Amino acid sequence: MTTALPSVPHRRARLARALDLVTLQEWPTVDVTLLAEGQERKRFEDLKNAIELYASGAVVRDVIVVARITARWFYRLMGNCQQLSPDGRPWGYRALVSRTCRRPPVRVKPRSEQPVNASAGYSGYFRKLLREKPEIESGLVSALKRQGKNRLMPNTLDFRGVHRLFLRECRKAGLTEYDYPLNTQAKARVPLHRWLKVDFMSVHAVSWFANEVSPDAAQSASYGQGTGQDTRLAEPYSHWQIDEMTIDVLARYVLITETGETDDLDLDRFMVIRVVELGSSVNLSWGLVVARQVAAHDLISVLWDAIHGHPKVAAVIPGLDYHPEGGFPSTVFEELQYAVPSVIYIDNALSHLADAFQRLVMHLWGATVRIGRPGVPQERAEVETQIGLMARQLLHQLPATTGSHPTCGLRKRAKRIVAERLEVAELAHTIDVYLANKNGLPAAAARYIAPIERLRRQLVAGAIKVITLPVARRRAHLFYSPFKVTVRVDLKRGRRPFVNFLGVRYSSATLQRSFGMVGKCMTARCDPRDLRTIWLYDHETGHEWGCVTALGRWGKLPHDMRIRKLFLLLKRKAELGERADDNPLEQLYHYLRTRATADRRDATRLAYLMHFLEGWVDAPDPGVGLACLAWRRAEDAIDDAGTLPILDDLRVGAALEEGTTTGGNTSEMRPSPSVLTLAPTPRRRIRR
Repeated sequence: MTTALPSVPHRRARLARALDLVTLQEWPTVDVTLLAEGQERKRFEDLKNAIELYASGAVVRDVIVVARITARWFYRLMGNCQQLSPDGRPWGYRALVSRTCRRPPVRVKPRSEQPVNASAGYSGYFRKLLREKPEIESGLVSALKRQGKNRLMPNTLDFRGVHRLFLRECRKAGLTEYDYPLNTQAKARVPLHRWLKVDFMSVHAVSWFANEVSPDAAQSASYGQGTGQDTRLAEPYSHWQIDEMTIDVLARYVLITETGETDDLDLDRFMVIRVVELGSSVNLSWGLVVARQVAAHDLISVLWDAIHGHPKVAAVIPGLDYHPEGGFPSTVFEELQYAVPSVIYIDNALSHLADAFQRLVMHLWGATVRIGRPGVPQERAEVETQIGLMARQLLHQLPATTGSHPTCGLRKRAKRIVAERLEVAELAHTIDVYLANKNGLPAAAARYIAPIERLRRQLVAGAIKVITLPVARRRAHLFYSPFKVTVRVDLKRGRRPFVNFLGVRYSSATLQRSFGMVGKCMTARCDPRDLRTIWLYDHETGHEWGCVTALGRWGKLPHDMRIRKLFLLLKRKAELGERADDNPLEQLYHYLRTRATADRRDATRLAYLMHFLEGWVDAPDPGVGLACLAWRRAEDAIDDAGTLPILDDLRVGAALEEGTTTGGNTSEMRPSPSVLTLAPTPRRRIRR
């Protein structure tokens, strides 16, 4: 008794049975109306109906009746439809059209010795030549890409030059005048031109653009290929972009000398920091850095203004002010104050890669930092576009502009004397008003409405999911990187407990009494915009210990981290004298003042110092206020009568407090003091 073997379906039957109606819906289609009426269209419709009938479950016997072909030919067409085309999709119904060439023909037969026509018989011979002698194609590709010894070639190549390179490679391969293509009159010009467009440009287009057009064109072509990482749609007010730009304007700084005259300083270039929101291209904040390079603490200051509220620059140009619809988001909308992003796009600048900036964004804010590839500004299109618009609409319209590149025509018209240039304060006021008003004007990125108005609508609709910084982290000194310090004491010099931070001793009344903390390691936090005070934290538990103040003159005069580091640099080079710490800012000012007229770099440093001090807004020192009132009261008393004034500290302090709360001018407050009348004596001028 024999057991019947299970029937195995034919290979072609298994291939065809894999089809179903769902798979057919994914096949590329054919526009039947473009086919010629008659037998060609009739054949395509019959084959298409037969395939759909077979996919629905019909047997081959019924299918071939509809297709009007044999079963062998039907299976062959089914296999052609399932093969992949050059575009990565199945051929589908396209393979059913008559005279469809799925694979280009490949010539294998040599040319006959005695052709009927001397110019005939060369079809496909060019491809056959490249297959048999691959060194011709590789040598031609190396020459067109300017590789190896072919780097010393003309800057641009026309097709005549490409054809000469091809013939040179043919002779190197050992071809003679009796071999193809040297034995023809055209010498394969037509197939070479087709190979250049179809084969070479599809693979080596970026190298061709770099050598024949420009590196910028090659960079754009490379970015257009894509990297497989698509940019997902960002949520409103969650993706920010930050970048810097150089001020293409020759500026000056007006310095008042000791004699009361003015001196115009010729400044070096300086930078502007821009922060832009990705969804609506709204300007979140900006910062003017009167220096050649941007530091990490400059970026941190701008990011603080972006969430805390951008301060309005002091107006120096009459009639130039914010538009009623302009402003910055964190200042206009209370809901967006202390709102932090989830992603920040940066480039590979050194200030962006600094640990202080990365720590702020990732550890304090919890955001993600996305670093763009070098030389690919398209990944930060919003901020790069805004920088270009600002350069064209504002900076290049100002006097003494140098343009964006050395060959710009504006550079020749930028030769102005220093007295005819814009001041730093005027430039800062202009940029601030421009960016604030830009937020109130319609923009394409904001769907052709004002970015501020778009944010307002999104807030009303609840589309913005604000990520607010916790209240405990809303302190400026938490934004900068921590430093480890050790509590020390100097018994020889009689110095009570203190800590050293950036070359300056810090202490407080509480710390000076805490001798038990000597040798203890602490963590210091500072606001880089004001180093007069720092905050100490316990290094082990993280508890806040308290605030300490810089000792000496460093604790009296406002200064930031750039000024402190500049002082330490010049002190290390012995440029500021022996006892520079006694009057640090005065010594720094006098050093830069003597060199500013001859060195643009030192002039820019001096302009930064003075611009920082002018823009500093701080509460008056009560001790200084009392001293001023006492001095003015003493002069008035001496001039009015021959008496010596005795000031009542309580009344003076009350008058100072009253002037501060009411917004009055403290220089005009003269409280009536208690005076002690002396015997008539000759008037004497008190030595100042």
